[in-house]
Amino acid sequence: MGIAAAADVAGLRARILAWAAGCGLPAHEGWRIALGVAGAAAAALARCGTARVDFALSGPRLEVTVRGAAAGDCDPARREDSVVLGWALPAPCPEPFALPGAAPADPGAEDGALLDLLAAHEAQVRALTAEIEATSHGLIAVHAELDEARQAEARLAAIVQSSGDAMYTITPDLVVATWNLGAQLLLGYSPGAIVGHPVAELIPATAATQFADALNRLRNGERAVRYDGWRRHQDGSLVEVGVTLSAIRDEDGQLIGYAAVLHDLTERRRIQAEIEAARARAEVMAERERIAQDLHDLVIQRLYASGMFLQLALRVKERGELDARIERVIDDLDATIAEIRSTIFSLGRPVAGLRRQVLELATDAAAVMGFKPRVHFEGPVDTLVPPEVAEQVLAVAREALSNIARHAHASDADLTLRAGEQITLEVADDGRGMGDTTRASGLANMRRRAAALGGTLEVQSEPGMGTRLVWRVPLHA
Repeated sequence: MGIAAAADVAGLRARILAWAAGCGLPAHEGWRIALGVAGAAAAALARCGTARVDFALSGPRLEVTVRGAAAGDCDPARREDSVVLGWALPAPCPEPFALPGAAPADPGAEDGALLDLLAAHEAQVRALTAEIEATSHGLIAVHAELDEARQAEARLAAIVQSSGDAMYTITPDLVVATWNLGAQLLLGYSPGAIVGHPVAELIPATAATQFADALNRLRNGERAVRYDGWRRHQDGSLVEVGVTLSAIRDEDGQLIGYAAVLHDLTERRRIQAEIEAARARAEVMAERERIAQDLHDLVIQRLYASGMFLQLALRVKERGELDARIERVIDDLDATIAEIRSTIFSLGRPVAGLRRQVLELATDAAAVMGFKPRVHFEGPVDTLVPPEVAEQVLAVAREALSNIARHAHASDADLTLRAGEQITLEVADDGRGMGDTTRASGLANMRRRAAALGGTLEVQSEPGMGTRLVWRVPLHA
């Protein structure tokens, strides 16, 4: 069909509406086709002065081709431009496609069909508007989530940056990726001086194996590894640190890097040194106490015995006997001086076996007691008794023999030392038993020595029947 004027376009629209009505199409569908074809024809008419419209009906589909005709001043390059329009019909049109030359359509009917078409378009617009509003709400929610995530990330970054601990991250290729202020304060590097550099620059050779072992453990699935080690300061010095190395993994569990947290151990080491110094001072005080007890056992008791001899010497009339007693006191004082020297230098000299020392003790006591006590040993005394216990055994034995010499008025005594699961020292005499003259300080010293080692002291005594003293201390494996 040829189109040469606007009136032809209006007639074309009317004919298409008539055909659509004959095919039983809804009015708004007819208007949709009529307006589409008429619009394309009007555009071609305006472009080239004339237009040609061709129709093709194939089953339930209508195709219309509109092109500019070879007339007027139409640009030859655009003359053959064509527009192909197509519509899928609700059902095949029972009438062959033709443009009947019917009378113009009723304007009222045309207006009603147009209103139906507008209503359909309004419904589509409302549906699209609702869809756009729903999409907008979704976009707003996504934006809020993203904003919250950015704020959380910013807060986390602020916490890491302001933390007093040294924190930094490492890529899977072992390159420093981030570096916080704590790390800069601890190791001296600014972010610009270390970010992008191999982490090996921070690790001295002596700590490389330890660091590699930690990485292997993380790669094998461990979440974090903690150890004490060393890191290199920017000035080349080494800093002792506590290291917590953690794996960074994505949602799929793939390793994407490492996070390191370093704690400065300088303060901890200072505190440990102070504790060790305090412990050493306590040990010195304990050693002083031990030496004081030894001096009491070795010196005071011997001086006390020497004083008794001098008192007895005042009653002696004959010169020869007096000289002998004075000589004996002098010998005791010489022995006392030797004992003091032995106590002072005992810390730096190896100690003889316990058996030999007990025998020497009994021999020394004989000079004061007037007789030599019998000594008995049971068990491997020298091998089972540790030095710290042997030292206390000797002190208690010395105290016990001194008490016999000063208070018991005995003529016989036995000293027995047994070693097994416990060390037992038994000292018995045939003297007058414990009485008012017995000094409580000596027994208190023995009891305190036993208690310090988890042991006990038992004393059995009856007037005129002598005294039996049993001192026991467990020997721990």
